[in-house]
Amino acid sequence: MTIGTASAGTFTVNNSTGPVADFTSIQDAVNASNDGDTILVYLGFYEENVDISQANITIESESGPDVTTVQDVTGVDDCVFSIGKINEGVNNVTINGFNVTGGNGIHFYESSGELRNNIISDGGIRAVSSHITVINNTIISKGISFSYLHTSALLENNEVFSCSGAGIHILDQARVTLVNNTIYNNSAGIEMFSFADGHIYNNTIYGNEIGIDIVSNSYGKVANNTIYGNGEVGIRILDDSRGDVYNNYFNNTMNAQTDEPDPDIGPSTWNTTKTAGPNIIGGPYLGGNYWANPDGTGFSQTHGGVDGICDLPYIIDGNNIDYLPLCLLTPIEETENLKEYVNGLDGEVADSTKHVLNVKLDNVIDKLDKGDNDKAIKKLEDFIKFVGIMERQGKLDGTQAAYLISEAERIIEMIQNSEG
Repeated sequence: MTIGTASAGTFTVNNSTGPVADFTSIQDAVNASNDGDTILVYLGFYEENVDISQANITIESESGPDVTTVQDVTGVDDCVFSIGKINEGVNNVTINGFNVTGGNGIHFYESSGELRNNIISDGGIRAVSSHITVINNTIISKGISFSYLHTSALLENNEVFSCSGAGIHILDQARVTLVNNTIYNNSAGIEMFSFADGHIYNNTIYGNEIGIDIVSNSYGKVANNTIYGNGEVGIRILDDSRGDVYNNYFNNTMNAQTDEPDPDIGPSTWNTTKTAGPNIIGGPYLGGNYWANPDGTGFSQTHGGVDGICDLPYIIDGNNIDYLPLCLLTPIEETENLKEYVNGLDGEVADSTKHVLNVKLDNVIDKLDKGDNDKAIKKLEDFIKFVGIMERQGKLDGTQAAYLISEAERIIEMIQNSEG
């Protein structure tokens, strides 16, 4: 070990050839660290079980997880990284950029910190009465578990897959927010149990036995997710649990399973108030969910509505009803809706400008009605150019122009997608 080569507040670690470092083990660097220090680990293979009792430190790899592995010591049944195991209340610990494999993975005990840009296999992540942030990680084989009162977490932009149990397990009053994660090929994608609380937004959940499982007095707010191809059911809410579930895309053989609600808390809700969109399938209004089946017989696939909301409610059971289920509109219907928007600009836009906009949209509808999609797209492109000219001349304001252009572009995309 050579002391004095690191800059202030930074210790380096290297156990192989390459740069001379301050330490040859991560544990020795942790033991020497103080508040605010960074431990920079050079690429290589490190066989360690690291106990962290120093708060406010960052442990990060220089070259990333593909070439920097930390594995548990053979024959030792322990975590690769333990935060707060020796002394609880170890806060603000960041672990960034490692391939963490084997053992019991990474464990927080009544502590806090961040996990970023790691690949974690065969050991998983566990947080007990802790607050952690988990961003841009890949978790394989064993999932993530949050348990007990005072546990809270944010999971964002992670990939969680091939776990024999739940990919993400929230239990015993833990509170977790999940945003933009991809969760697939697990026994359950997300499992909530025993007074758990989960806010689940913008995730893709597929190929699990159960997509989302909310049971035993738990609550989930589930919005803007894509949930498909789950073998048993897309979402299950049972055992005195409830959820607020809206603006999700479901496409599973069975999309939802519920039971008799607790009269003290009432049934789950399956739609929000109808408001301007766009919604999960690109329609003009937020409301309920899109209900599809792989064989094309789903409620949203077989029922229509003029505004992207089905004309009839979707009855899951006698207590659970989506009053505003979503449906797809045709390009003609979408163009008609855009005309309604134009006509609703009374007093804001000159009649002559609205007239030209309507004529151009009528031309689009004419071409679509005749099946000439290529010419319809050209007419929409001409419409977009005209809107830009009207904005530059001050005849449309920026908000109006942006909406007209975005809707025209969306209709073009619909036409192109319809052609396969």
